[in-house]
Amino acid sequence: MSIQLALDGHSFSVAGDIAAAADGVAEVELLTASTLLVPVVLCDEGEGARLLAAAGIAVRPDDEVVCTSATEGDEPLRAVMALPRAVSAALCERMGHAAGEGSPALSALRFTSPLLRGVSASGKCLWMFAAGDLLYIKVYDGGLRLAEVFPAPSVDDALCLLDRLSGVFPLSEFTLCLAGDAGRRWRKAMKRNFREIVCES
Repeated sequence: MSIQLALDGHSFSVAGDIAAAADGVAEVELLTASTLLVPVVLCDEGEGARLLAAAGIAVRPDDEVVCTSATEGDEPLRAVMALPRAVSAALCERMGHAAGEGSPALSALRFTSPLLRGVSASGKCLWMFAAGDLLYIKVYDGGLRLAEVFPAPSVDDALCLLDRLSGVFPLSEFTLCLAGDAGRRWRKAMKRNFREIVCES
């Protein structure tokens, strides 16, 4: 199940049904610009709001901060995200529980983010995933160098972002991995910028 938060933070849409895994925990992919990827060693549960603030991501008084499970590998990461308490209440309702502090419904949810998705290409790679009005990117060059979420509702916005990134990374030496539905639509517009383009489903 995916939850898309509006950029103003006041509305959201839900795609799919909540289905609990064998362990009774349901996974929810939260799509929000208020997302920060953090090494596990720096991410304590109670420090999420401070980490977001340090990165310049505002946490509103009516927001709740959640952390994902850690990724596997040599350098495990977690995503820290802020979501309105109204979204928490709606999730609790969908899980069949009453909302409230320490709700059993939220403890039965496992949050994730597109920034935690794996990338099929190796070496120098720029991974892009468009979801609604958001563009998730990860840059790999001898390891993960950048992971960000940008407001980018169109291919023109994505191309503008590529122009900015080309001032930091030699994108002509990179493989572009386009994930999601926008991948095939955007491929032609971006082919001049990259050595190779791979579309992932």
